[in-house]
Amino acid sequence: MTGFDWNLIPIFLETYKLRSYTLAASALNMTQPGVSAAIKRLQSQLGATLFVREGRGIAPTQAAVQLARSLEPAFNNARQALDNLTAFSPEQPRTFILSCDEVMTHRLHRRAEHATALGQCQLQLNLAPQDEETLVNLLMLNKVDLALDFDGLSHPTLAMAPVFEDEMLLICRKGHPRIQGPINQLQYFAEQHVALKIRRSGRYAADYFTDDTLIQRRIRCECDSLLSMMGLVATSDCLGVVTRSVADQYAAGFDLQRLPLPFSTRRVGHAMYWHHSHNNDPAHQWLREQVRQLLA
Repeated sequence: MTGFDWNLIPIFLETYKLRSYTLAASALNMTQPGVSAAIKRLQSQLGATLFVREGRGIAPTQAAVQLARSLEPAFNNARQALDNLTAFSPEQPRTFILSCDEVMTHRLHRRAEHATALGQCQLQLNLAPQDEETLVNLLMLNKVDLALDFDGLSHPTLAMAPVFEDEMLLICRKGHPRIQGPINQLQYFAEQHVALKIRRSGRYAADYFTDDTLIQRRIRCECDSLLSMMGLVATSDCLGVVTRSVADQYAAGFDLQRLPLPFSTRRVGHAMYWHHSHNNDPAHQWLREQVRQLLA
């Protein structure tokens, strides 16, 4: 392999992983033409075609699949060995970027702010994107270190671990003229409602987290934020549905009643997600353990 350009291998592996010259260019801080030219040089040196056009993207050839399967483990081991030469220390300033849905943001923000175990490291909590594909791409491109979101997200490049279970509660203002304490289904459906819309599914939370068939409710208004719902319920006679963790944190400030729902509901599971290439990264292992303890 005299004269072989080994600098082309990381570009090839990133392109193979992302199936896109554009995404690989973004991950490598290169231009799209630069990535394309690098792949062409590698193909010329190997005497084999590595990618072909497929729809709007590219697909690896059998030669590319064989090459990636052989090179990726060795490349990851080499990168890990180099990273281990400088041991991770939380006393060295570093910012980890977390993608969080609203429940996880409210649960983690205050705890992270006063967590002495974080040392000089900081957790930056970014609002989760509206679609799963964007979230997966952010993790693959290393633009997000860790995602905290509803469980159920599945992708072959991601690892996950459950971190927190919540449940749904009914809320109404303490001065409600007809409701003081738990209610039945007839009372529930007789009232007007503020409906929380789950952004990714387009469904209302009350319908999303139950297996029961709910009859048509009288929807007064819609919102996509738990805190917005609590504010709207606090200033009206409408009912709302929020998670217990957020209700426990803010219901007293909004002067709200917290009541059981008059129908069965499923658990609201949350998990942490990360790209599997970080499985053995000491810094990332430390990050996952800190987040797990903060959410416990």
